[in-house]
Amino acid sequence: MARKPQRIVMKFGGTSMAGTERIRRVANIV
Repeated sequence: MARKPQRIVMKFGGTSMAGTERIRRVANIV
């Protein structure tokens, strides 16, 4: 569950907090 968002965050290099929040929402929907 936290593996997909973490991988995306690593790829993005933590551009901004909004990106992580968006990924979390997508992971929640999935």
